[in-house]
Parts: sequence; C-alpha cells; structure tokens
Amino acid sequence: MPDVVVVCRQLSCGFAQSARGTAQFGEGTEEIWLDDVKCLGTESHLQQCRIRPLGEHNCNHVEDAGVICNT
Repeated sequence: MPDVVVVCRQLSCGFAQSARGTAQFGEGTEEIWLDDVKCLGTESHLQQCRIRPLGEHNCNHVEDAGVICNT
C-alpha cells in the first residue's frame, strides 16, 4: 500500500486507508499517464516513484485505480 500513502500525502488528504482497483470509482476516458507505479512510501509525489515513462502504458481504463484517504 505504499502507493496509496504517497497519493494521500501528495493530495494532503490525510492518512492512506485503502486502494481500490478495477475502476471501482468508474473508468476514465482521457489519456492514461501513469502505469506500473511502484512507490516505497517515503516519496512526497508520485513522480518520485518508479513508473513507466509518462504516457507510456500497457493497460486500459478497466484497470483505473482509486484511493481512499482518511482525514
């Protein structure tokens, strides 16, 4: 769950509670910018995590991720 910790930290939304996969909050329709995100949990922004080059992906919107933060 380190990726969730980083998302909540970056958005200043409190503590990470859970991650949701398979587009549980709905599928996006725009460009996919991030894929294969691997964070340690100490980063302050997702861009500091290990990711594919921006905009390069091998997925579709059915895999869109969501995050629940607890303020």
